[in-house]
Amino acid sequence: MKKMNIKDFSINPFTSIGKEWALIVVEDEKEVNAMTIAWGSLGVIWRNNVATVYVRNTRYSKHMLDSAKRFSICFFDESYRSLLNYFGTVSKRDEDKIKTSKLTLDHLDDVPYLKEAKLVITCDTFYQTPLPLENANQEIKNCYHSSDEYHEMYIGKIKGIYQN
Repeated sequence: MKKMNIKDFSINPFTSIGKEWALIVVEDEKEVNAMTIAWGSLGVIWRNNVATVYVRNTRYSKHMLDSAKRFSICFFDESYRSLLNYFGTVSKRDEDKIKTSKLTLDHLDDVPYLKEAKLVITCDTFYQTPLPLENANQEIKNCYHSSDEYHEMYIGKIKGIYQN
């Protein structure tokens, strides 16, 4: 992986996150996990370059993100689409997805990532907050959630961006 200058970084997040998906990789004191995301953003807040990801409160990775305080976002080429689907439908509660997938775990900036990724963003979490349903409009309430589910928003300060 080659570290990029953030000034040279350019992707379309609407495509890369929303259509092609990505994996969040997180490691706490006991284990490592990866899960597929299709919600996220890249931008600037409080004078920091950031990546924001959203994780449903029922996902196994949520408790890991809460305690680990760092994560990576790994982007893959289209040949990994079925694996991204697998990482989004199977829970770490049921199996070790990284081991089963035979992807290679490594670390950049002391943050876990998967070596097969074409692009990796490493982050330190510096803000998180729940996105409760009572603040959503009715269309969102009707389409995406049951009454006991919500998403947690994690804003990560970008530590590094790496290209394979």
